[in-house]
Order: sequence, then structure tokens, then C-alpha cells
Amino acid sequence: MKITKRQLRRIIREEKAGLVSEGKYDRRRKERDQMAAQMTFNQLRNDAYETASFIQNRLNSGLYEEEDIWGEYGEVNRLADTVDAAKIKAAEEGKTFDDVPDVRMANGGLLDLSDYSLGLPAGIKESKMKITKRQLRRIIKEEKTKLISEMGYRHPKTGEDLLLMLNDVVDKLLDQGMDTMELAGELRGLADDVEDSKYVNMQNSAYRN
Repeated sequence: MKITKRQLRRIIREEKAGLVSEGKYDRRRKERDQMAAQMTFNQLRNDAYETASFIQNRLNSGLYEEEDIWGEYGEVNRLADTVDAAKIKAAEEGKTFDDVPDVRMANGGLLDLSDYSLGLPAGIKESKMKITKRQLRRIIKEEKTKLISEMGYRHPKTGEDLLLMLNDVVDKLLDQGMDTMELAGELRGLADDVEDSKYVNMQNSAYRN
């Protein structure tokens, strides 16, 4: 039968754990720890963004060698190690690294760096922080694009796309300094209201029948 993504990730992690135990990742781990020791958090963060941009450009153009991007010492592993080094440094400096750069695959999904990470050293815990404006905007725009592709609701007078208008309102609220968690909560509340109205309509329809 077909293997699921969850099973594939488990297999990858198990194989990776085996390789780590055999010392085959010692060079990567050593270079990652050297980066964390010799570079500042801001330097590591900027390096991660530059590497992600390089990978994205290569994937978009299709002009790359598989080994250069996906190989053991390719750019994807380098990005994962740089991000981990930045997280290590952030923990040391009391900072957070919650806006990890994105790399979008050909299928539209995002590259999951956890599949390529060696894992953080023992004692280093990744800091958790509330969602950033950048992340919230990306999530909203992705969901908006999906909805627009399925339906086209227009303002009856201006003809403007109502979903685009909603997105503009969200951007203005963020620009005016509204707390991202508060805004996200309000949007979730609206979504819950929409879900509730669907069930109410279903119940009313059932009663009428």
C-alpha cells in the first residue's frame, strides 16, 4: 500500500538518527556549532535568509544540480544547519527566531526544514513566540488565494473583490499597530460565526422540510 507522509517522515527521522549515531553527521554538527560560536544571531539570521533566497531562485528556475541542493552537503542541509545555529544563538542571547525563512516547493507546499535538521543540542530549547505580522499576512494571503480561486464575491456597488477588501482591512489594522494575537483571535471568532451560521441554516432547512 501507499506510504503516508507521516510514515515517510518517521522513516527519515529513524534513518537520520541511525546515521547520527554512526557519526556520519559529525562534520555538519561541528560546522553548525562553529557557526553558532563565531557568528552573532543577526548574522546567522541574515545568512539563513540569503541561503533560502538562493534555494528559491534555483528551484524557480530549475537550473541546478540535485546534489548541490539536496545532497548531504547541499544548500538545503546548509539552510537547516544555519537555522539551527541561529536558534542556538538566539537561546544563548535570550532572543527568539520565530520568522524562519520560507522555501516554496514546485507543488506549492513549503519546505519542512525539520526533515533536514540534526536537532538542537541537549539543553537548548527553541523559544516560542506569538505569531508575527509577516507570518499572519502570509497565512491570510494563502487562504485568501484559495478562496478567490473557488468563488468570486463582489461589492454590489463598486464591483471590488470582497475578499481583497477584507485583506486590505487586515493590513491596515496591522499597520496601525493592532496586536497580532488579538487580530488573529478576532478573525478566528469571525470564522467561528460563519461555521455556526452554516449549521443554523442547515437546521432551519431541516425544520422546513
